[in-house]
Amino acid sequence: RILISDPSAEILKIAKEEGVDFIALGTRALSPVCKMFMCSVSERVIKKSPIPVIINRFSSETVKDLHTIKA
Repeated sequence: RILISDPSAEILKIAKEEGVDFIALGTRALSPVCKMFMCSVSERVIKKSPIPVIINRFSSETVKDLHTIKA
């Protein structure tokens, strides 16, 4: 699916529609400005989800490796 909307709202909406047991998300380090304004999709999903949310925090090295694999 390709959707244009607030990512956290769409994740929660689809989880409800599909009747999933939990939501699994990846996250990365945020800049101090993003932390202050709660830019994290993961944080918004955690705060609003009625079901468990599993978070996997990626290190900067893992993210670099993923970019290398995509290229």
